[in-house]
Amino acid sequence: MVINCIVTVLALVTLVSSSVLKWSNQIELVPADEVVPEINLKEGLEKIAKEMVYHVKNKETYTWSNCGSSSDVLQVTQLTLFPSPIRIPGNLTISFAGNLKASLGAPIKAKVSMVADVFGPIKYTIPCKNNIGSCTYSDVCKMLPSGDCPPAFKKAGLPCQCPFKEGSYSLPPMTVALPRTSTKVPSCTLEVTTHLYDGGNKEIGCIYLKQKVN
Repeated sequence: MVINCIVTVLALVTLVSSSVLKWSNQIELVPADEVVPEINLKEGLEKIAKEMVYHVKNKETYTWSNCGSSSDVLQVTQLTLFPSPIRIPGNLTISFAGNLKASLGAPIKAKVSMVADVFGPIKYTIPCKNNIGSCTYSDVCKMLPSGDCPPAFKKAGLPCQCPFKEGSYSLPPMTVALPRTSTKVPSCTLEVTTHLYDGGNKEIGCIYLKQKVN
């Protein structure tokens, strides 16, 4: 909660600063015999307040990027999470799109680093527990469902088992339920980096995600 407050304050300061700079760039020197238009301070502040509230309410509280090489086989082109911050328990809606420059088959190795920013600048690496956290998976293909694909995948025409053919893939918004845990998850910022490798241990993709959790 403290982190969220700090982020909100920084956002307000940034918006005010940018507004002041925008106005200062528009200021022109006026000859002494001309009348300077009256500044309506109340109206101006009200407009700024509305703009700040809009941006704070609608700002994205997560960032993502391809953290590998532009030559990697896998390139994610779009990733959307809602709501943001993520709330546990609660529903999480995910959508994504990406390109495969070549077909991929088993084994696909994944190395995940999950770091929590709970105490400001102090970061904590979350250990691997029950295959969740900073884990290394020898073959992601073995973890995929062996039966029917989820309805959302079927509807979008997406495969959910290896191999994956070369081409473009996109998943429309799909909602999953995040269960309540016996220990309350503290408010924090999660940084998740996932490296993917083929059977020859060559990196085929890397995705970085920074996400707030409440």
